[in-house]
Amino acid sequence: MTEEKGKLITVILPQGKGAALLSALHERKVLRVSMGAARAPFFFTKKKRGITKTIQHSLEKDILTVVTGAEDAEELFVFIHQKAMIGTRYGGFMFMGPLGRATGFELPGDLPRESSEAPPASTEAPVPAK
Repeated sequence: MTEEKGKLITVILPQGKGAALLSALHERKVLRVSMGAARAPFFFTKKKRGITKTIQHSLEKDILTVVTGAEDAEELFVFIHQKAMIGTRYGGFMFMGPLGRATGFELPGDLPRESSEAPPASTEAPVPAK
């Protein structure tokens, strides 16, 4: 493990848009990323024909946080900005700030890949219940 100076990129997207960005980051081998959600209820008052009505809504967002080294931060910020369509009508918003320290974790390069296949099914006949 090595300690490095880094940056923290935070991305806030409409609900349901975070998973695609998470996959795109994993394809780029960006692994220090996490995703969560935030929900905020809000109320507004609507007046129609002299009758006041209070309406409750809820707003939910996907939130991704990415830890990156300072040297890769700007390039990764641009990639996320384009992939998440920040600046478009249905994009979200993002920001980047300094991260005091981050610990990098690396796996040995000679580890065999794990198979994503399910283990073989049992060939034994099921035992009938009594």
